[in-house]
Amino acid sequence: MSANVMEDLNRHFIIRCSLMKQVRNPLFAEHICTFLARTLFYTSDLLLARLDKKPMVAAFINPALCKISEDLVFYRCRTSPDSVSL
Repeated sequence: MSANVMEDLNRHFIIRCSLMKQVRNPLFAEHICTFLARTLFYTSDLLLARLDKKPMVAAFINPALCKISEDLVFYRCRTSPDSVSL
């Protein structure tokens, strides 16, 4: 079973727009650092036990997509970099 959840973001501030307009956002660094630290730490090997993290990682791995990415990066780019157009 799959679910797709969408949210209306019209009332939210989009950082890309302010960066393009060269607007200063004095709290941006603090906010993004806090968000990244919380997000990355609570799903890292520093906090989670090895046996707890393995099933979580397995739930989000897409073998077909991994193969495509690995073939592109590790095989095609090494053998003939001129044939890869980005």
